[in-house]
Amino acid sequence: TPAAGCRADVWLTAGGAEDVKRLVRLAFRRDGRTPDYIVVHVGSSDLVQTSSFEVRDELYALWLYLRCFPGNPTLVWSDILPRWQGRHHVDWDPSSVARLDSIRKDTNRFCRRMAIRYGGQFITHEWAENNRLMFRPDGLHLTRSGRRRLVTAFLASIGSPVRGWGGGGGSALRA
Repeated sequence: TPAAGCRADVWLTAGGAEDVKRLVRLAFRRDGRTPDYIVVHVGSSDLVQTSSFEVRDELYALWLYLRCFPGNPTLVWSDILPRWQGRHHVDWDPSSVARLDSIRKDTNRFCRRMAIRYGGQFITHEWAENNRLMFRPDGLHLTRSGRRRLVTAFLASIGSPVRGWGGGGGSALRA
């Protein structure tokens, strides 16, 4: 956490794991330096298209890739947000949504444990769990107020980490 009055360099990433790698490489080439923090936020599309084991392997590889980045930035995992409807399937039924949500929660737990193990931080988004008003009618994308809430959570993650979640000195942040 930066000292009061000091500015921290933060990279916010979004997309799939390969998108995150590409964005980080491009930013490093452009700036020639690494940030103090890298906040990793991925969507739920891969959970629909890929097995949960493949998603976990991909996220674990991404985490290890980012840990080896020059300058040793603090990595912050941002929980995958709920998905209220299936964009890739015409006839989604409630059991499909429940199955996807179970995979999402398992993946988030896996990534939180990874963050703790390797001394990173993680952000939970409890505000989004049962609040469909934060999502647009498609059930997938955030409204303007939902996006503001998400960015506020990202900024809070580097300003006021809550210590004491055990393991490798990781931090939990509830937004």
